[in-house]
Amino acid sequence: MSSSGVSAREVSQADGSIYPGHWNARGNIYTRALEVDETSRFFFDHPVDHVPGMLLLDGVLGVAEEALSHTLGTQAGEETYYIAALELSFERFCEKDGAIDMQARFERAGEARHACYLQITQYDAPVCRGTIEFRPNLSVDGRVRSGPDEPIQPAPAEHVHKLHRENIFISDLRRAPGGTYRSRLLPLPADHGLQARRRPWRTPLEIVEACRQFSLLLQHAVQNTPTDKPFILASVAARFHEPLSRGARLDVASVAGQGVIPQGNGTQVLEVLEGERRVAEIAVGGRAVSPRLYARIRQARPQPTSEKRP
Repeated sequence: MSSSGVSAREVSQADGSIYPGHWNARGNIYTRALEVDETSRFFFDHPVDHVPGMLLLDGVLGVAEEALSHTLGTQAGEETYYIAALELSFERFCEKDGAIDMQARFERAGEARHACYLQITQYDAPVCRGTIEFRPNLSVDGRVRSGPDEPIQPAPAEHVHKLHRENIFISDLRRAPGGTYRSRLLPLPADHGLQARRRPWRTPLEIVEACRQFSLLLQHAVQNTPTDKPFILASVAARFHEPLSRGARLDVASVAGQGVIPQGNGTQVLEVLEGERRVAEIAVGGRAVSPRLYARIRQARPQPTSEKRP
C-alpha cells in the first residue's frame, strides 16, 4: 500500500526531482518523503489548511509495509502479513508547504509478529510518532460470510465532515441494545481511489477513517456539537483480530457504558463488529473546537525561518 497512490519506492517532489526511499548503513531504518497531492478526492475531500491526519496515517502505513517487504523479502501483493495493531499520536499540525520526512525502524519479534516504529518530521520537529505490529495473515482470501445489504442511508455529509458522497464510509446512526449506537460500513464505490488496495480485505486506513467518521457522527447527532466546529485529531489506536473481508457485513459501534465523548478533549473507544462478533477495537482521540479557537491555534503555529526551521 503506497501513500497517496505514488510508487512504493520513489516520491516525485514539487521541483520535479525524484527522491527514492533509502535504508541506513545497518539496514534497519527506512526513510522517504511524503507527497502531498491536493488533487486527491479522498484525502482532500474539502479544502483544509494543513496535511490531513488520514494522509499522514496512510504515509506511515505505506512506509511500514515497505520496511516489512524489504526486511522479510515479501511483496505487498502476497499479503503474507497483515497489520494487527497500530498506535499513532499527532503532536502538531503538518503544513502543506514544507518537506515531510517519514522514518520506519523495523524490528523482528519472532515468527508470530514484527514491529515497526514510525516517525514523521517536518522542519526537524516531530509531527507524529507511532508503532505498527504485523502478524501472519492466516485468513482465507475473499471470504464472504454475509449476503447483500438492503439499501442503507449514508450518514449526513455535514455530520462526518465530507463533501463527496463516495467518501462517506458509514451509514446513519441507529440505536442498539444497552444504549449504544451503530453504523454500518458502506461498500466503497467501484471507482474509489482506495478500492484497488488490499483486495479482498478492507485496509486499516478505511477502518480507521470509518471510525473517525463515526466519532464525528456521535459528536453531532448525539452530543449536539455544532457542525461548524473543526475536530482536531490527536491520536489513533487500533487492534485488528484478523484481516477484515470486504464481503463481511461490518458495523462500527459505541461501547456500552462509555457514553459519548464531551466537546472538549477525549478519546472515543469503538468496536468493529461482524454480527455480534468483535473483530477490531479502535480508539480515536481529539477535540472539537470553535472556529475562533481553531483560527487562533493555526495563527500561533511556528513559522519556518529561511533555513526552513521553526
